[in-house]
Amino acid sequence: VAFYGVNWGAASFYFRDLCLAAPFYQNACQLLYESLVAYADLYAVAQDWCPAEALYQEALGQQRSTELRDKLTEAQEGCLLATPTPEAGGITNTLPITNSTGTEP
Repeated sequence: VAFYGVNWGAASFYFRDLCLAAPFYQNACQLLYESLVAYADLYAVAQDWCPAEALYQEALGQQRSTELRDKLTEAQEGCLLATPTPEAGGITNTLPITNSTGTEP
């Protein structure tokens, strides 16, 4: 409960467990829903659509609303258009960096 409104990622993490174990304790499931939407909104503002899509989808499993459905649709469209993250392999077919200046002393 202490993370609510301060750290949406942590709040979502803890409210998931609390909602499963004790759904009526201090409106745990409602607070989970609100945390998920707020966390997804943070990603959406940063135009990081794919994590936002997953969080909106999870929130939609908690409660259904037209506003949330619209946010999910926007995130899905944004995620489809997102530039893929390059693989960790780096650029291929390049020459290695050397310490030489190209002229011999």
